Order: sequence, then structure tokens, then C-alpha cells
Amino acid sequence: MVSVSRGADSAEYRQYFLNEIMTSPVMKSTAADVFGGGEFDMVERPGCFILLLKHETEEEVHRIIVLKPSGFTSNSLEELSSHPEAREAVVEIRGAIRPGNVGYFPVKDCVEFKYYANDDANTVEDYPYALAKDAWSAIHTSRTRFKVVKEDGYGFYHNIINLSGEWVVLLLDKKIKQTRRLDLSALKSVRKEDEREALSGFLAMVSSEGDAVFRKGNDLIKRIVSMDPKESLPVLISFLNVPECGRHEQCSVFATILKASRKNPKASMAMLRIFERNDAVPQYYIRELIEKVSRYAP
Repeated sequence: MVSVSRGADSAEYRQYFLNEIMTSPVMKSTAADVFGGGEFDMVERPGCFILLLKHETEEEVHRIIVLKPSGFTSNSLEELSSHPEAREAVVEIRGAIRPGNVGYFPVKDCVEFKYYANDDANTVEDYPYALAKDAWSAIHTSRTRFKVVKEDGYGFYHNIINLSGEWVVLLLDKKIKQTRRLDLSALKSVRKEDEREALSGFLAMVSSEGDAVFRKGNDLIKRIVSMDPKESLPVLISFLNVPECGRHEQCSVFATILKASRKNPKASMAMLRIFERNDAVPQYYIRELIEKVSRYAP
């Protein structure tokens, strides 16, 4: 069982994960199998840790997800993350990892998969995340393998929840939809140098920190939101092509666009309509932005 106290904070879980889970023989062996000796990063989310190669391929990714005790893969138990980047994805539940064990400990009914059967769902106010209350649910036992995203839209919104008090390890194999390259040419149209620097700094922070930008870069966000949307939005919208590396990078750009759009909803809507027609960025985000901006556009 987990050796941290009930109600432990993020720092305690992180310390236990680094000192006990990552140093265990079974985790070292799993990482070697999945990553083939390649260098990998660790991403901490509210309910899990994600291990991924520093340089993933554009066609397919292989990751290790370690669910914290009673943890989850979305931002919260009340939300399901959206996955417009995924063409297909499969998860294998290896089992519980206990530092003293040489293999995975089997746990019955340890994982709940909450999902929508298609990509049509009501989303929360400021993010492209679905509400969990109307989602379907399936319970899985360790040593099972199941699809979490299908090409027909199944699992587009989903959350994977740890029903146990163990640290549960999942292996993720995800095939990526055709990606669009991040094009920074729109930055050249921003007239003020300090605004170009702020937008470039925002992209750099989102790429490295993901949605932690709202905690670590609050002044930067305020600076970008204060800009004329006619200047900032073409650049911010182009940033929706930032690579997805488990930190909710694209959703962080989405939320910033939404904040910036409130300054001039009419002009923002006109800009979004242009991107709706040219297919330069993932259309899911454009549709969601249009729906949300329309609520306060004249």
C-alpha cells in the first residue's frame, strides 16, 4: 500500500514517487522496456505522473502513466479531458507498484474508465473539457488492455481513475492524427517588440510548463490579455499547434485565447471565423472557442 499519509499534499506524493517508485527495480525495468534506454521526462499532473520520451515521434507515442492512490488522468474527478490529437489509443493496466516487490501486484477492479462514446459533449466554461456527470463508465482489473480512444470519436473525452489506494501503473500507446507544424510567422505582424517578446515568452512557458503557466506566469498572462486582440489573437491561435506532451499545452493556449477574446468579442469572433475556414489549426479548438466566445459577443 502507499506509504504516504492520508490527505498528503503534492510535495509528499512527489517525494515518495521520486524516492520509492522511480528507484524500484520494476519501474526501472518498465522504463527500459518502453523507452529502449532513451532519455525521458517526468510530468506531474494533479492525479498522476506521466513518463514520456524527451523526443517523441509525430506518428505514435508510448508513455507510462503512474496513477497516484485514488488519482486520475484529467484535471479533476469532475472533468474529462479532450483528446483531439489522438487517432487511436490503448491502455494496459500493469498493476500496483510496491517498492519492495520485483513485479506488479495484481489489483481487482482498480481502474474506472469514464468516457463519452463520441465527441459531442457539454464542456466547462473556460476549457475544452467535458463534464463527467453524464459520462459512461467501465471498471477494469489489472493486467487488462483496453481502448481509450477510437477513430469514430469513442473516448474523445475521457478520464482514467484509480479506485484503489495503490500506485497503479498504466502503459499508453497512442497513434497521433496528422499534425500541423507550429508556424511562428504570425509573430512578425506584431508591431511592438515588447509584445512580440511577451508572446514568445508565453509560448516557451506553455511548452515547458503547460497549464502551470497560469500559476507561474500570471503577470505574463495579464500582459498578453491586455494586448489588442487584433494583434495578439492571430499569434495565439497559431500556438494551438504547440506539441502535446502531457502538460495540457494546447488547452492552456485555448484558455488564454478565451481570456484575450473578452476584450473585444466581436473582433475576436471575426478572427476565429477566418481560422475556421483555413484549417490551419485543430478545428475542434476553433469550434469550441466560437461556441464560447459567442456567449458574450454582441
